[in-house]
Amino acid sequence: MTPSVNILIKKITPAPLIGRVFGFAMSAGYLGVFGGAVLGGQVAAWFGVCYVFLITGVLLLMNAVWVYFNVYKKLNNKEKITM
Repeated sequence: MTPSVNILIKKITPAPLIGRVFGFAMSAGYLGVFGGAVLGGQVAAWFGVCYVFLITGVLLLMNAVWVYFNVYKKLNNKEKITM
């Protein structure tokens, strides 16, 4: 998934800011790995392991909807304008 995110970042970021945005993306990724492990462990301890998968699925679905409306549609509109 990281290569796909990097391609999207490259397409929608102005050239002078690409390095900075890639840095933010990598920092957010590592923060997500750490936070996800801690949160997943807490959810498993409180509710059980099956709820970890349920909550993860809901979060991934919410993320997909957010990316579709806030990134993908803007990227498609930008490409239509430049064509």
